[in-house]
Order: sequence, then C-alpha cells, then structure tokens
Amino acid sequence: MKFTKIAYLAVAGAVVLSGCAFHAQNVRLQPQVQYVDSNDGHELPVAIVVQDQRPTRDLGHRGNGAISAATITTNSDVAAVIKQAIGKGLTHRGFKVVGSTAAPHATLTIQLRALKTELHAGFWTGHQEANAAAEGIATNGTHTYENFYRVDSKQSKFWVPTAGQNSQYINGALSNLVGKIVNDEKLLSFLSSS
Repeated sequence: MKFTKIAYLAVAGAVVLSGCAFHAQNVRLQPQVQYVDSNDGHELPVAIVVQDQRPTRDLGHRGNGAISAATITTNSDVAAVIKQAIGKGLTHRGFKVVGSTAAPHATLTIQLRALKTELHAGFWTGHQEANAAAEGIATNGTHTYENFYRVDSKQSKFWVPTAGQNSQYINGALSNLVGKIVNDEKLLSFLSSS
C-alpha cells in the first residue's frame, strides 16, 4: 500500500511538472558577452553581414526528453541581434562598424547554422544541450579568412526545464558563440591587415 502511494505521488508530480512542456515558449534573445577593450582595429571601417541559415527557425522544443512537445521560438530578429552584438564587440576592439555601402576596409559575413536547445531523457536524470554554430567569412581586398565557430554545452537535468532555464541555455549558447567570434585573434588581425 505504501509503495502504491509513493508511485502515485511520483507519477502525479511528473505530470504536474511536465504539463508546462505542452505550452509554446517565446525566448527573448539577449546575448551577454565579455567584451575586451583594445585598439586592435585602429578605427578601420568594417562592415558586418549576418545571414540566418538555420534549417528551421525554431530554437528547440519543450518536453521531458522522452517526447518533444511545444515549440520554443523567438520574436527577436536573430540576425539583427547577432549583428548588433558582434558590432559592439568589434567597436570595443577599436574598429569602426559601417554599412556595406560605405566602402569598408573589410567585411565580416556571419552565416548562422545552428541555435537550439534540446532535452534528452536518461534513466534517472536527463541532460539538456544547447548548441550554436556559425561560419565566419572575412574579406579584405582579394584575401579571405574563414573559421567555423561552435558552442556545445550540456547540463544534467532531473526535472523538465522551466521557461527561464530554456531562455538561459539559449542565450548562454548565443553569448558564447558571439564571444568566440569577437575574441578570435586571427580574425581581428585579418580585419586590420593592409
């Protein structure tokens, strides 16, 4: 009898905690990046182009790991958010961010390939992954520099993640991706080269 009550309470608790998984979630993208101040750019004008090339605009799905439930989306213009964050980073490094029609010294094109979070079920606990990836292509005259940037994070989860946790995971992955780009010393050196 005692085991039956415990099992009933466990099932009821799981249903209550996973109920929110069937409600869609909208995440506000707000990357928080640790910017480095320097004069590496010598006020050289750089244009930034961001292309959202993800296969789907979803940021993932809510669920308990065993089932994929409601969609996680955003009303934010993902390309614009990334462009602003990278522009801020390059400004901190001493570059002058300009439009592509202003005859820039160099152009940085970012092709976003992934930005998502997923929950995977385990026997006792599951884990939540957040992934972000982008191809960076910089051009300076006839020269080109390319680099692929990827961020993967994994965290153990016992319960279904809350909306706040999903938002935190996605923004964390985006922040780390932008940080990798704006702190790529080879990229910065290429953008400022003659």
